Amino acid sequence: MHNIFRTLQYDVNLTIDDYNQVIKEVFLKHFRDEETFFKNKELLRTELVSYIKYIAKKEKFEQLLEKILKVFSDCIQKDKDQVIKELALNLSKVSKADSLYLSYYIRQPTDLSLYSPRDLAEYYFDVINYTLESCYKPRIELFYKIWKFNKDNTLVDVSSKTFGDILNLLNNFDELTKDPIFNIVFSQWRNISDHKDFDITKDNIEVAYGKGINRKTQMLSHSQLKEIAFYVHSVYNVLRLTEVIIYLNYTEEIMMTDEAKSINFNIRSEASLLHIIHNLQTVGFEFHSFNDKDNIFILNLYIKSNSDVQESIIHASQLFTNIAMALDNDDCQKDKFNEMQINILDKDDANVASAKTGIKSCIDFSLGKIDMNQLIDNVRFKIKSKANSKFKNDI
Repeated sequence: MHNIFRTLQYDVNLTIDDYNQVIKEVFLKHFRDEETFFKNKELLRTELVSYIKYIAKKEKFEQLLEKILKVFSDCIQKDKDQVIKELALNLSKVSKADSLYLSYYIRQPTDLSLYSPRDLAEYYFDVINYTLESCYKPRIELFYKIWKFNKDNTLVDVSSKTFGDILNLLNNFDELTKDPIFNIVFSQWRNISDHKDFDITKDNIEVAYGKGINRKTQMLSHSQLKEIAFYVHSVYNVLRLTEVIIYLNYTEEIMMTDEAKSINFNIRSEASLLHIIHNLQTVGFEFHSFNDKDNIFILNLYIKSNSDVQESIIHASQLFTNIAMALDNDDCQKDKFNEMQINILDKDDANVASAKTGIKSCIDFSLGKIDMNQLIDNVRFKIKSKANSKFKNDI
């Protein structure tokens, strides 16, 4: 296998065939057949990043992923129709969890070194609280239902159960329910963080949890709190990736159910754009930034490796329909922009080429209302002349 850790970095030596081979070696074994795997290969390029960051070369997380997948697979063999229906019923909830996770993640501070020890500790408590309550909870509820069904053929209603109830009932899955240092149940960490039941000093942190005679305290170091926050974050991503694999395996069956047909999805544009950027890297582009100006959505890319400026901008312009649909699928973004622009930058971050088009024409093409020639006619290209450093229009 190629060194997949390199795929987290921009590397001109990795080809799309390299990425495809890595994806196949990592994920094919988790799919019901090769046809289903190949249908989802594009999406798996994005999921590969999660696999590399949270699972690869971490034996306990590799084993946890396999363990969770087995529970789902055993249940599907037992009663596929029931499990498919349950997956459909939970689709909206777990999709929202991903959206909430992404929205929280993109707002994270860029430089934690500026934080004082107190501020940094409060930040880690905030990460624990948000990850567990908004993202982890809906996904562990789904897994608990499947685990319980696998155990005694009962699909339970969890509406009357607390987060703590579910974690305490989930036997033989301590990796999903407790921190690895003090074995405190995740629901208690959620409560500690949410209720601010902690006292932070320069050297240590004291937390309190439980009620009445079961009230307990625990002293921990700042480094231990950081380790717990990262563990919660990592376990959520293991659980999430496992459930994503299951959903991808049975997407067609799930979307045919009455439960799924009634769902009105609102996909955050950041989620779709993240997928687009990962695919860009596999074909030789390096991402620079997004920005906007005067109702124009702008994507900035470095010149494609081993290519000239004209080839780079023409290749990049093929993304317009994907970007347009990503913006249109997000209710908060669809009316914000009228046009899109892609800029090609050189190694000094100077703009050497651009392409601009209207969002409506791209959506019309995606819906089959106009043909390819009409779509291309709406794209305006500019390439900077080396001779006079001005832009040449309409290539």
